[in-house]
Amino acid sequence: MKAISIHQPYANWVACGYKTIEVRTWKHDYRGELLICSTLNSGEPAGVALAIVDLTDVRPFEKDDEEAAWCQVETPSYSFVLEWRGLLKHRFE
Repeated sequence: MKAISIHQPYANWVACGYKTIEVRTWKHDYRGELLICSTLNSGEPAGVALAIVDLTDVRPFEKDDEEAAWCQVETPSYSFVLEWRGLLKHRFE
């Protein structure tokens, strides 16, 4: 399984299914399960795996993607289209 690190609060928004497009400046041929992790220096929770999503498509970013991506993009970018699967259960001991 591949993983991707995302800054907060965006990682939480993806993990909860609110943000369904992640924007990147690079494309990838991989499709399938993708582990969503929060970056170590991004607030709380930081540096943890949050959820598993399905990466269903990687395509050029379009103006219509802004709402699902929760951002506006000015430079050429790619939309990583994510399908929510669920949160991971964490155990803190």
